[in-house]
Amino acid sequence: MLQAYSDSELFSVLSNIDVSVPRRSGGRTKEHTERYAISYLLSTLAGKGRLSYPLCLIWRERPDFLLTLGAMQIGIEHTEAVPQNEAHKTVLREKGNGADVFFISHHQPGETKKSVKDLVEEIEANQPGDGWVGDSVETEWADAMFHFIERKVAKLRKDEFERFEQDWLLI
Repeated sequence: MLQAYSDSELFSVLSNIDVSVPRRSGGRTKEHTERYAISYLLSTLAGKGRLSYPLCLIWRERPDFLLTLGAMQIGIEHTEAVPQNEAHKTVLREKGNGADVFFISHHQPGETKKSVKDLVEEIEANQPGDGWVGDSVETEWADAMFHFIERKVAKLRKDEFERFEQDWLLI
C-alpha cells in the first residue's frame, strides 16, 4: 500500500520504490512491470493538478490497483502491449541468439504463437522486412493499442472484475 497527503510526499514515497525491471530472461515478473508502470503514472500526474489527496494506492487483482483520491475510487488495470512472439524473441536474444544489433520486424496483433525453432531462424536471418512508409507506423501502433484494449475490455466485462467510479487502463 502507498499513501501520500501531498505532491511532495508522493514524490518522496515514489523515490523510495525500486522500479528496476529485470531483463525478460532475468526473472522479470508481472510485479516488476506493474510497479514500474504505476510509479511512472503517478509521478507523471503529480504536480500537475491531476491528483487529489489523501491518496492511497493498493495493489490487488481485477483490477491490478485501487487508487483512492480523496473520496474518488479508481480501478487501474495494467497491461503490457508487447506481441508474444517479440517478447519470446527478446528472451532468445538475451540468451545469445542472433546479433547484438538487429532489425525490428513488423508484428500483427494477435498473431499465432511461433515455435522456438521458427523464432531462432527469424533472429538469425535478421531480415529488414518492408519498412514503414507514410503513416504506417502510426496506423500499426493504433491497431496494436486497439488489440490490447479490446482484450482488456473483454476481461473488464467479466463478473469477477470489480468496477469503480472510474476504471483506467495503464498500458
